[in-house]
Amino acid sequence: MGAGPEVQARIERRQLGLSVGAVAAAVPGLLFGLDSYYGGFFILTMLPLTLPPLLGRSPRVFAQACVIIALALVTWSVMGAVPGMYLFLPSAALLLLAAATGPRRSTGTARLLGWAGVLVLAGVAAGTAVWCWTLYDGSPPAAAHDGALRTHKGQGRIQQ
Repeated sequence: MGAGPEVQARIERRQLGLSVGAVAAAVPGLLFGLDSYYGGFFILTMLPLTLPPLLGRSPRVFAQACVIIALALVTWSVMGAVPGMYLFLPSAALLLLAAATGPRRSTGTARLLGWAGVLVLAGVAAGTAVWCWTLYDGSPPAAAHDGALRTHKGQGRIQQ
């Protein structure tokens, strides 16, 4: 009969942030494929990503769930590359980073892996911004300044 306080291991905030970031990184891919013929597959791909943030009790179970879901997601992304499932690859990378920044890592290594996750999220945000810009304007942002050559939509002419 232990008289001492029971110490319960919890996942770190960095791990939780990376796993929530994996869900956030999958939202643009979900929005991209939602109105296509394969919209149901995009929804079913997104559902398992929501599990790791909910498994915040045990670091071991959290890390195992992150690795299993990430490896399944990489496999699914490669097999479903044609309809656009590769858009979920950044989420798989973030889940692997979340599993790797466990409590047994040194502070420097965990901090470095956390910043790698921030860079992955920044890349997803930049890619989403470019995608939204092309939907709005029809041209990539590099050609959007004054004086750039643009093709006229539908006729293929170049205008100044």
